[in-house]
Amino acid sequence: MAKYDLPAQIDFILRETNRRALEYVGWSQGTLIMFALLAEQPRYNRKVRLFNAMAPVAYLGHMTSDIKLLIPVSKMLAKRPPQYDLSKVTAPVALYWSDGDVLVTPRDVAHLERSLPNVVLSYKVPVHGFTHIDFAWSTRAWKHVYRKILEMMTTYSRT
Repeated sequence: MAKYDLPAQIDFILRETNRRALEYVGWSQGTLIMFALLAEQPRYNRKVRLFNAMAPVAYLGHMTSDIKLLIPVSKMLAKRPPQYDLSKVTAPVALYWSDGDVLVTPRDVAHLERSLPNVVLSYKVPVHGFTHIDFAWSTRAWKHVYRKILEMMTTYSRT
């Protein structure tokens, strides 16, 4: 998806809208795909005016979720996941995270923030217990996350 799908989508949108750059909003796996694209094909950094990353997936070293129960399945996968040089992600990145996310923990977000050279916002959702799924499905997401994203997009669309 990072190698073919997302670049094709970005190029299509920019071609059809006659623009040079866009604002991107990703959640969970959608953030991982964009991080991989920007690290592996750095020329795409110029095409992203702002990368809004909700529940940003890059490091999962501290997850507290029962998803760990799938570890036996991991024997069928590669021994080590691909390593991406996140220092190549030079597009402006806004991170949206929460204290109730058991998949993307605050500790992993802090690690990600230190790995990225151009974090323009690290926004902790001000709702205790806001979960990974809440970013997509909670009725509170509009008030506590989406408004902030639109604010950031408005600011960066003027640049």
